[in-house]
Amino acid sequence: MKESTDKIPDFDFTSFLNMVQEPIVILDKEKKIIYYNDLFLKETNFKDKDLLDKPFIELLHSEDKEYVQTRFIEKEKGDELSNGFLTRLIDNNGACRNIFMTCNLLIKQKELFGFCVTLKLSSGSGKFSEFFLRVQEISKSIAGTIEITELLTRICESIGRILDFPLVYVSLIHPDDKKLYPVAWHGKTRYFLKYENFVNLHNTENIPEYTVLKTGEILKLKLKDKLKSPYKAWLEILKSEKYTSYIGFPIIIKKKTEGVLNIFSEIPYIFGDSERVESLLTLTNFITVAIKNSRLFQKIIQAEERYRGLFYESPNGLCLINKDLQIHEINSIFLKMIGYSLKDFHVLSDFKKILTQNDYKKLNTFLNKSIETKRSYSFDSIINRREGEKRWVNLFISPLYDKFRNVIEFLLILRDVTEEKLSEFSILESEKKFRDLFENSSDVIFQIDKSG
Repeated sequence: MKESTDKIPDFDFTSFLNMVQEPIVILDKEKKIIYYNDLFLKETNFKDKDLLDKPFIELLHSEDKEYVQTRFIEKEKGDELSNGFLTRLIDNNGACRNIFMTCNLLIKQKELFGFCVTLKLSSGSGKFSEFFLRVQEISKSIAGTIEITELLTRICESIGRILDFPLVYVSLIHPDDKKLYPVAWHGKTRYFLKYENFVNLHNTENIPEYTVLKTGEILKLKLKDKLKSPYKAWLEILKSEKYTSYIGFPIIIKKKTEGVLNIFSEIPYIFGDSERVESLLTLTNFITVAIKNSRLFQKIIQAEERYRGLFYESPNGLCLINKDLQIHEINSIFLKMIGYSLKDFHVLSDFKKILTQNDYKKLNTFLNKSIETKRSYSFDSIINRREGEKRWVNLFISPLYDKFRNVIEFLLILRDVTEEKLSEFSILESEKKFRDLFENSSDVIFQIDKSG
């Protein structure tokens, strides 16, 4: 066991490590390695000189560094959800190792002086363990938002703690490959590594989760059902992990089962209590509502982002005016066209600065007509820019409604048509000159078409 003694407060690490028969690393406040046990060296093949004062984050897979740093921050804030998680470590041989990492704060006299990191290393790597590492990111596409993962995890923790179930997890169907993936859990994670191998070797008919997904009904299993159960091979996993009972609740959204609440128990016949089953069913309904709301929230956010992209990146000048004739929003193109700054435009009357008196009256008239008819209107006008330049614009007025089809706002679209107008005037002028020449000439002029 090695230590960087200049960074450690008075603390008996030796007796502590003697009680922990797992790879363990002690970090200072900056998360640099200051202490580790021989088992950590043995498992990772690192040498003493490679580790002391080295940032622990540098030992991790490049894709996981930011994720683990976030979990450290959560732990410092006292977030219980950061107690244990899966990540990847690159050992001294360059091999990528899946690890289950537990982090505890080291505090003396109410001040944080470091972290105690305990590791469980595995040489295996597979689809489920890789998926776990990205659980929050993938939960965003499955459940709607990252926040729903935290909520589901707290629900799992409550079930596991209050009802004394060793493993509780929520799995949801992924929108792309249509397979079930865990997005939140509480309890032993060794089960998932075995489950991963099982999924790779068996059909979905042999997996209880997929039966719940297919039937949309509650499924209860006990280890004593092994001989007559189609899940015989899967029940071996329960036996190896000391579980005796399983129950799966369907998570039904819009009459379609999109996930499963999975609960494992070490106590036989625990699900015979109908009152407990009812309480779990209530929690499943709560999960359903939470997922629905998170997806709705995500749709609102996406719509808002699309709107803002269209509004602020539009090549045309856009302006929102409410029914009180106050300017609600205005984009930079609109301000650029009129030559004014944002502080100069707050209410509709500010348009008097750029429109003639007649055009300002016309704008007011069209706004009132739009309320009555719920139709859009447009007209061409000359605007007076701040520096005195005059430009031709087309002003388009479109009413915006609430869900009851009441007009609540107006979208004004300003498009510079100066070049079009100048071209139009040039053509008219040219046509007028030709017409004057044709009609007023003293010579005989006639026009012949192609046919002669």
